Amino acid sequence: MAAFWVIQIITWIVLMATSGMSCGEWYKKQFMFGVYPLGTAIAIPSCTNGKKACWVEPFIFWWGFCIKYFFPFAVMWLLASATANDVNKPYSGYHWGW
Repeated sequence: MAAFWVIQIITWIVLMATSGMSCGEWYKKQFMFGVYPLGTAIAIPSCTNGKKACWVEPFIFWWGFCIKYFFPFAVMWLLASATANDVNKPYSGYHWGW
C-alpha cells in the first residue's frame, strides 16, 4: 500500500519537473485534470456575488484528490483484499471459484 503512494509522489515530482509549466498551471492542468472544473462548479454557487471564498481552493483540492486518486485506490485495495480472503478461506466450504 505504501509503495503505491511512494510511486505516485515520485511520478508527480518527475511530471512537474519535466512539464515546463508553473506550479499553479501544472496543478490545474495536470494534477487536477478533469476534477478542478467540477470542484469549482460545485463550490462557486455557494459563494456570494460569485467571489471565491477562502475555503473554495482547499475544498477543490480535497474533493478532487479524493475523487481522482484516493477513492479508486481504496476501492481497488478493498476488492483485492476481499478477493484474497475469499481465495484463502472459501465461503461456507465452497470451492474458491464459486
